[in-house]
Amino acid sequence: LLERQDRGGPDPRKESGSGFVLDAGLGLVAAAEFVVSDAEVITVQLPDGRTVTAELVAADAQTQLALLRAPITGQPAAEWADSRKLRPGDAVYAAGHHFDLGLLVTGGIHAGRIGPSDRTDGREYLATDSPVMPGSAGGPLLDSTGRVVGVIIGNFGSSMDRSLGIAVPADIARPILGRLRSGPVARGSLDVIPGGAADPADGAGIAGVEDLQRTTTVTLGGR
Repeated sequence: LLERQDRGGPDPRKESGSGFVLDAGLGLVAAAEFVVSDAEVITVQLPDGRTVTAELVAADAQTQLALLRAPITGQPAAEWADSRKLRPGDAVYAAGHHFDLGLLVTGGIHAGRIGPSDRTDGREYLATDSPVMPGSAGGPLLDSTGRVVGVIIGNFGSSMDRSLGIAVPADIARPILGRLRSGPVARGSLDVIPGGAADPADGAGIAGVEDLQRTTTVTLGGR
């Protein structure tokens, strides 16, 4: 279980997510970027009930993935599968922690690979009809052998699409999480300012940002 709490400001907030172990010896845990980004305190709840403090190694907003480091020696590490071999109709299982209900595993089928498109903000996902519970973001999407084929992000689109859960495919997630060990992923960019546009230096259209202290807790599922 990953849990984040905003403790600054008049209205403290608390958010939860899930994660899974990549390398217990190095203390590396996969998580969802939007669950842990900007958190000042991150805690990881282990399968045996212990809670330990984690640090954010790096995060990648484009793929919505994050890498944490925590003292988790002795915890079983997940095994990756080749998500490119998944076919529509193959069985998949979404594992995550639904707040105080503990670890839940729901089953369904791989519905297909969606994106990149405008509706997915240029991202590519695995889609499944397996129910994705609140608090499951960052947890693993598993194949029938128990290996990770994706990192759960949540549910897709509008209320009419909520029956589809989505996950970052393992063939995308695995190399990105590997690169995050060395820090943020560097990507090239090109900024184009049309003629007559406001000078970016004048700060037009930039809203103020409130500085809040946030605490996040990540729960890891046991076997």
